[in-house]
Amino acid sequence: MQNSINPFNIRPANRVNNISEYYFSKKLKEIAELNARGLDIINLGIGGPDRPPHPETIETLCTESRKSDVHGYQPYIGLPELRRAFADWYNRWYNVTLDPQKEIQPLIGSKEGILHISLAFLNAGDGVLVPNPGYPTYSSVSRLAEAEIFTYDLDENNHWQPDFKQLESLPLDRIKLMWVNYPNMPTGAKASMELFTKLVDFGKRHNIIIVNDNPYSFILNDNPMSILAVPGSKDICIEMNSLSKSHNMSGWRIGMLASNPQFIEWILKVKSNIDSGMFRPLQMAATKALSCGQEWYDQLNEVYRNRRDIAEKIMKALGCSYDPSQAGLFVWGKIPDSATDAESLADEILYNAHVFITPGFIFGSRGNRYIRISLCAPEKKMQEALHRIDNNTIMEDLQSILLPGIDSKRPIIIAGPCSAETEEQVMTTAKSLAERGIKIFRAGIWKPRTKPGGFEGVGVEGLAWLKHVKEETGMYTATEVATERHVFEALKHGIDILWIGARTTANPFAVQEIANALKGVDIPVLIKNPVNPDLELWIGAVERIYNAGLHRLAVIHRGFSSYDKQLYRNMPQWHIPIELRRRLPNLPIFCDPSHIGGKRELVAPLSQQAMDLGFDGLIVESHCDPDCAWSDKNQQVTPDALDYILNMLVIRETTQTTENLSELRHQIDNLDNQLLELLAKRMRISREIGQYKKEHSMPVLQTNRYDEILQKRMAQAVELGMSGEFMKEVMQAIHEESVHQQMNIINK
Repeated sequence: MQNSINPFNIRPANRVNNISEYYFSKKLKEIAELNARGLDIINLGIGGPDRPPHPETIETLCTESRKSDVHGYQPYIGLPELRRAFADWYNRWYNVTLDPQKEIQPLIGSKEGILHISLAFLNAGDGVLVPNPGYPTYSSVSRLAEAEIFTYDLDENNHWQPDFKQLESLPLDRIKLMWVNYPNMPTGAKASMELFTKLVDFGKRHNIIIVNDNPYSFILNDNPMSILAVPGSKDICIEMNSLSKSHNMSGWRIGMLASNPQFIEWILKVKSNIDSGMFRPLQMAATKALSCGQEWYDQLNEVYRNRRDIAEKIMKALGCSYDPSQAGLFVWGKIPDSATDAESLADEILYNAHVFITPGFIFGSRGNRYIRISLCAPEKKMQEALHRIDNNTIMEDLQSILLPGIDSKRPIIIAGPCSAETEEQVMTTAKSLAERGIKIFRAGIWKPRTKPGGFEGVGVEGLAWLKHVKEETGMYTATEVATERHVFEALKHGIDILWIGARTTANPFAVQEIANALKGVDIPVLIKNPVNPDLELWIGAVERIYNAGLHRLAVIHRGFSSYDKQLYRNMPQWHIPIELRRRLPNLPIFCDPSHIGGKRELVAPLSQQAMDLGFDGLIVESHCDPDCAWSDKNQQVTPDALDYILNMLVIRETTQTTENLSELRHQIDNLDNQLLELLAKRMRISREIGQYKKEHSMPVLQTNRYDEILQKRMAQAVELGMSGEFMKEVMQAIHEESVHQQMNIINK
């Protein structure tokens, strides 16, 4: 069976499987999705200047673009005016003399230069020295060129400079090219002429081309330097530069490289077969930009200096240490020992504070304990980011929801009928639960129904019954609120605990209304997950209540609605509350086994599973006569049954952290259960396909389709950090079972 997207079973080149989509490309998609949900993510991740170029640069572009004869193909070697401007720029700022005719090659951004240099000098199997941490493109382009990558470590204790002893221990006879980058990205470390001299000497002794990527030398750096200032460096060195950072022209894509005439000639052979030159007005505008004087760089750096002050405050707020002398467009900081890793910290900040910073792991293993903050956001935005992160750290001050007399031992139990129906029903159930040690009584007063015409609760009258429960039994009371009026009425009648239902959580306007009504009130509030599996929406509801000044908070996991209902009324999708626990470890989680299961016989196993996952409590629907309940009778249990269920629970006290082995094993078990459910669903669809094949006299085995699936999944596995061979074995086993299932259908 042919794939409509790829009907002819075309396969990409092998090199495509050796690289993955650029980290920032993927992350920006995620940020766009979060912004689409209204989260307003502040992006402090990417080093793309947010300010415009010099006004005269822009005016030059406009003026030149209006000319009628500038819109054709341009010289591959760039305009003479631009090459001379680059030569003057290097002479003026770096004290380096370059021949504009033979030693300079303009580029469509320096990132393009990485590709051209690699293709010009590297054969398949040639070795490349790549810094760790370092710009990811050095590695990805090396893989595209089918080169062998040798990483060399940069260490904070060595000022992020190469360890030449380590370099000498490598098989240098196999290495053709070495990437260096000073001022360094991501660390901000500055170079010295001593370092550049060592690099030039190293390259000459071992016949290794040294490429210095140098776009940051004018940013927060009082002494711009070039490796080409070292005598004799042009013989073995190439330097790339760009106007992206130094002149706020990142989107214009104007860069250059400089070296000896032979290297330039070889690189031009590659470049001329890939692009057709740059738009002439762009080159003329770049020529104008290069004439900017000291005042331009002073103004530029004044802005970045103010922003860096804020970035350093963010680092301190996160408990990170950093070098205040670093240069460039970023602040590079070491995360505190208490943090699991940089990626977890960055995700926590993204999802909780809605600020995106870059985790250092994307630059290599030596960046695992570091984060990077970009200075490419307006000062006001950076202040807002600092404010959000400060508030996010305050989220750790959540207070206990426990009321006096409630045992903190797991599980904390909230129980009572789905709905308050009559005063007699409420009192009978409450007294029976109280006799069995239950201290918190729940009952729905207002019942949001899926369709009109159903029982929607007794309303305010039932609040008086709950007040009577408190007086007669000494139990605390809890009920659901969905509007401002519900809140006022519940508080007026002395309700002790409020919860927000799943349908209400799904509506940010409704949650905000409740939050506004609760300002100045000190009461425990529990927030159910939204109807659909949207973790961000769930967290957003928690944040709205928290921002209203309420710190006695918890959440209720009641499962998620699904059109494909099987065993459960609402699919548990345990991974969602597990992820919530990871992000907000101090937030108590209750499980609602009644709504997840929809059947009273599932209350016990679901309660046990919740306890095994380390949940803090249970909210269970219990009715004195469930079969006669006015709502959700199938999922309610008697007080006697609830007592039995609770007495049979096995409580395993474990530390609630993902570093704990038991917790991790619980997560594995949960994921395995999900895998089994998905596989069962897949096999069901396979049987439907088998029925179709039977009706249309088609053979079971469709080789092209199987091969297509196999190749695609292997490639996906590689992108996700798994072995392609492993995925091949998995898919072969799945395919074998699918064929077996279809054969059973066809042979009936």
